[in-house]
Amino acid sequence: MTSFRIGFVSIISVIALALAPLALAGSFIKEKYDNLVEQQLNIPVFFAFPESSFATLPQELPTSDLLIDFKHPSSKVAPHVLGYRIYSHKQDGTLASSLAESGFIQTGDIILSFRPEWGGGGPYPNIQMGVSHAGVAYIKNGVLYNIDMPLTTDYIGQLNSKHYMETKALHVIRPRGLTDQQKSNLVGWATKLVNEAGKIYPKYIAFNQDYTSPNYAHDKSLVFIKQLGQLAFGKTDNISLKMYCSEFAWSLLSLRDCDPDQPDAFMADGVPACIHPIFTPLPMVGSLIGAKSTGTGTAGLSDGPLLTISAMGLSEKERNLLLNSVFLTIQKSDSKMSPGHRKVAEQMRPVFGKLQGLYRGIFTGNAEALEIRKQFNAHMKNNYSPTSFIIQILLPKDHPARVMDYVGTVTYINQ
Repeated sequence: MTSFRIGFVSIISVIALALAPLALAGSFIKEKYDNLVEQQLNIPVFFAFPESSFATLPQELPTSDLLIDFKHPSSKVAPHVLGYRIYSHKQDGTLASSLAESGFIQTGDIILSFRPEWGGGGPYPNIQMGVSHAGVAYIKNGVLYNIDMPLTTDYIGQLNSKHYMETKALHVIRPRGLTDQQKSNLVGWATKLVNEAGKIYPKYIAFNQDYTSPNYAHDKSLVFIKQLGQLAFGKTDNISLKMYCSEFAWSLLSLRDCDPDQPDAFMADGVPACIHPIFTPLPMVGSLIGAKSTGTGTAGLSDGPLLTISAMGLSEKERNLLLNSVFLTIQKSDSKMSPGHRKVAEQMRPVFGKLQGLYRGIFTGNAEALEIRKQFNAHMKNNYSPTSFIIQILLPKDHPARVMDYVGTVTYINQ
């Protein structure tokens, strides 16, 4: 079988020079340039997405930026290919305006910081699908902004803060069916929170570095989302929140039906009825894949590569080779993670290592795999890690729990 690894780094000048003069403005270029792009990529095939994950976009976008409908070469021997929609733009300070004008990013979109260099770095970065951070986009007066946790200038801005300038690629994930009113509400909430950021962060809302400790619990109220709303209104009495980036994004989207100009519901007792979770937080291991699955089970936070590999429709032998590769560590890739992420990866290595038996056994429904799933879900809280937004788009297109689609992947061209 074709090699399972290629790479996805920021598309560099050689691609820009080779492709820019030939690109059809506003149209996604299909297949023609796959081999050329392949030379610049370095990700495992299971980091790419099936076509069922893609949002419906216009055939042409109002942009002169380079658009590529990339198909991962290692998936072309499979019945179903995996790939990306690539939006390639020069790092010249006009990215936010170009994305806003083209409509490629819209209010409410989730922006995931994608670390292609993590590919092959071991079970932790592989199962995280190379995703390290989540933010929320909003368009105000025709201008694209992002709001993220931590609420600092290192993250908040127009995709021009320190974090985004250092990030090589961004996945764009879109909640389905946001109405104009919901988008307007989100703009209002984001504006208020940005305006209050210097007053509320980190004294009343701080960054939670423990991604395994969400505020959410299925048997508790959503008071933490109410408190986020109260902070937006400047109310700080008896509030001491901690949130990690994806929890903040999940919570903000859960305010989409609440009017940011009507504070009364947030000052009264109880949780406002307008608060609606954008999706139900996920278990560690899902039931969507399995010998007896009907395609309507749940998906879990650790299921990303399992779902993408399954989507390829490979033979059992080829599938098992790929499944095993998820748990291999290539030292070169491992060294590309930050010290903090390497520490987490080392801590989680024994935990994720246990998943290898589940990955192999779940297709036949063997007892050991089912017991691993049971134990993981018994000891891990349902959660909304940055990767949870990827898991959303990997659900079958008509799955009742699917509420998001993949728009594309933004890369920066360095000239």
